[in-house]
Amino acid sequence: MHNRFKSALNRFHCYIESKIVASSNSKSFYQFCSGKLSSPKLTPSAIIDNSGTTLLTNDDKSVAFSQFFSSVFSHPMNCPLPLLTPSLTFDLPTISHLDILCAFRSLSPKTKCHIVHFGLHNPRKSYCINGVLLNEPTVKEKNVTKVIVQNLSFSYHIQKIVAKARSKINLMFKSFHSKCPTIYKKAYTTFVLPTLEYCSVIWNPSHSVELTKELEKVQRDFSRRLYSRCVLPHVPYFERMQFLELTTLESRRTVTDIVFLHSILHSRYLLDFSSLLIPAPLTRPLRNGHPLRITLPFIPPK
Repeated sequence: MHNRFKSALNRFHCYIESKIVASSNSKSFYQFCSGKLSSPKLTPSAIIDNSGTTLLTNDDKSVAFSQFFSSVFSHPMNCPLPLLTPSLTFDLPTISHLDILCAFRSLSPKTKCHIVHFGLHNPRKSYCINGVLLNEPTVKEKNVTKVIVQNLSFSYHIQKIVAKARSKINLMFKSFHSKCPTIYKKAYTTFVLPTLEYCSVIWNPSHSVELTKELEKVQRDFSRRLYSRCVLPHVPYFERMQFLELTTLESRRTVTDIVFLHSILHSRYLLDFSSLLIPAPLTRPLRNGHPLRITLPFIPPK
């Protein structure tokens, strides 16, 4: 009976998971995962004081907490705040509005504005807004706070994308119980893949082998964990992609770049591309020639 119930419960979980993935609703997906992972939000309906008495009402609980705090603090003081029940007193220190203003003035001023210096020979002057000094943008990495170097590199952005995609994959494998590869593939393509490809035309790291491998490792690890969860024999990465009918992330970004270039040449975007590329007409007839040949207006010296 236990095995039959366990099998039926597993089928029920698979049905619910496939239904959520098929809906392509991110809100339902996160609600399902949070419900699986979060601890039950149960609050005790009653408390027991030191004498063993069960307290049910909020007034009794408040009095019990006040008495406990009074026994702990060495110099209890009553706070002159308007209370719903005048008979209740709480051991809070008396604070005036002048003390609050002094505490606010002692806080360090904060602003959402930052100063960004470009160039290696920049004098890096300091600027203020309303007397508040503007600081350079910083990032906390491995418990070390350092200044972001403005070298127009998207390495930090790519690291954030990778971390966000990995958290979604971990959430999916912790919440799902199914052993069907199709469910995990649909969940990956619906909720994880858009994170890895959003605006990839701008930050595509085609010049960096390290960043390309870092992005590809997300999909590589996902396919490996999928094979392990679905009890499939281990095969190389490209064979896993063929089985799941997926392509590498690098290939998908290349296709996205080509589609974007095609849209630019056909004036589907309001973009001045004269500084990026120039249509190059044929100087002599070619067998495989076409009118969409392009050339770069500036080629850096080697």
